[in-house]
Amino acid sequence: MKPFYKKVTEKIVVGVMAVSGSITSLAVLLIVVFLFREGYGIFTRPDITEGYKLAVNSKNPVDVIDPKTVKVVFDQEITNWKRIGGKVHT
Repeated sequence: MKPFYKKVTEKIVVGVMAVSGSITSLAVLLIVVFLFREGYGIFTRPDITEGYKLAVNSKNPVDVIDPKTVKVVFDQEITNWKRIGGKVHT
């Protein structure tokens, strides 16, 4: 027969492990929900042409810029206004 303190210690250890497993499972579940929510948001956001306005400085010599060029500028593939008809940016 096991001493009383060993039985109590075993029950405490089993209880702590059960709680720990539950907390870990909950954390993993919350992470999965968060990732799915964020991933879903990527595919449901409207295009830049819907409800957004692009404002530029009135002194900027570029009069017209098409949506593809705007995307390239924001993706930082173009980093100098001279490439699209503006002044040299240093």
